[in-house]
Amino acid sequence: MNDWQLLVILAAIGLSWFFLRKYIGAKAENLAQKEDLRALTGIVEGVRAQFERANLVHRVQFEAEFRACQDVWREANNTHQEFVRLFPLLFGKPTPLQRGKFISAQLAFSEALEAGKPFMNQTVWKAFFEFENLMIVWKDVEMIPKESTKESREEARLGLQRCAEEMKASSKPRAKCNQQRKVFQPFT
Repeated sequence: MNDWQLLVILAAIGLSWFFLRKYIGAKAENLAQKEDLRALTGIVEGVRAQFERANLVHRVQFEAEFRACQDVWREANNTHQEFVRLFPLLFGKPTPLQRGKFISAQLAFSEALEAGKPFMNQTVWKAFFEFENLMIVWKDVEMIPKESTKESREEARLGLQRCAEEMKASSKPRAKCNQQRKVFQPFT
């Protein structure tokens, strides 16, 4: 073998060694990037799963609160309706049937309020409780004096209206939270 051929062989080995080293370095870098990507994906998936669990818990709590408010609202409306029927604006003595309906409606409202207490916003529950106190005093009254019928009905209406306002006020922060949650859901 002459020097020229030896020189070409050594150059080929050198170039091979140079490119092989670059190739192995690139492979090692790709492998490191894949491992980093795998670790980052694991972190993202963990955060996503944690967020989904928290979202599920929040949704279940919201649904329970919503159902409780719905039940209490329905019974409060029924109680108010029976109160209005019990003491109409046209002066007259309530019949035993009207009184029985009012008392039944008031008791159903009271039971719904107690059953919903653990699930309801405290401010909303308190507004309904105050409305219940407005209604409960009329269970044993035979007749409202003619001059106070209108005022008593207005007081009951305002009590029910306050309940509605408190429910609306308590749902506004939740609506804002739900809007923000939609912004921060990049994984869907």
